[in-house]
Amino acid sequence: MPQSQRYSLEHLQIQTEDGIVLPGLWYTPTQKDSQTACIFLHGCGNASIFYKVDKMHLFAERLAEQGIHFFPFNNRGATYVRKLTRIVEGEEQEVKIGTALEKISDAVFDISAAVEEARARGMKRIILIGESTGANKIVVYNHYQPNNPVDAYVLVGGGDDMGLWAQSFGFDQWRKVLENAQQKVANGEGTHFLSIDATDSLLTYQALVDVLDPDGDYNTFPFTEHFRQEKWSTKPLFHMWSEVTKPTLVLYGSEDIFCIEQPSNVIQVFAEHESPNAQNSYKVIAGADHSFHEEPHTEIGEVITWWSKTKIA
Repeated sequence: MPQSQRYSLEHLQIQTEDGIVLPGLWYTPTQKDSQTACIFLHGCGNASIFYKVDKMHLFAERLAEQGIHFFPFNNRGATYVRKLTRIVEGEEQEVKIGTALEKISDAVFDISAAVEEARARGMKRIILIGESTGANKIVVYNHYQPNNPVDAYVLVGGGDDMGLWAQSFGFDQWRKVLENAQQKVANGEGTHFLSIDATDSLLTYQALVDVLDPDGDYNTFPFTEHFRQEKWSTKPLFHMWSEVTKPTLVLYGSEDIFCIEQPSNVIQVFAEHESPNAQNSYKVIAGADHSFHEEPHTEIGEVITWWSKTKIA
């Protein structure tokens, strides 16, 4: 990996409370040290910080200019299926994990371990950056750990995963698909994979239940329910989002194909459902797609750096 005069780079591993060992990168600024760290969570599917090296380096460059450490790591949802190590009572076990098998609430273990690593390194201020489903995971983490030691959040391209999956199966069929998956789980077949004919993504029945249940943790940003004026869940829409009171920056690219409406309309829905005590900022970056490829990389890095400096300096 290329080095920079602005930072030094270290490969590391962290261990979660439930024993999963996860790899990450720690970028340390060389010129000054604000004792602030940005922790980065990638999305789902084939996502991995090790597949986005240029983006990680660019973020690190921008943040290092302000003396901010950068800590991207692979959470357990990296790639569809991967063998990881779980340590139980000092003994190493091999486990299969990844987007195809994970439950989104398990992100609480992963984020907590990353935050503890940052604190152990002397960081006094911590910002969580979540891209795509990584943004959803931050809101889930906030729900289950409302008194967590993180200072601020950055949500980049958070999506309505549940709504998108319902759309892929058909709005008149997804409940039948969910009921079938729930029966498979009840029959002990939760870790069995769906057939190739059922979906073009690699997924197990337990993961499908997690993402399709309208009352589940995956239904963090129910934009489909809102814009279709339908009520699938029994819980209040955006109930987890409305609990967020830490300073939060919400970012979208104007060309994000995973937004079911124009990003400006999505941001308006965020604002309508935010907490009365919210400290939120919103921005749409012109020309950027869901993953902020190419030139928008520079702008998103600059926006996050500017916002981080002004909000928790």
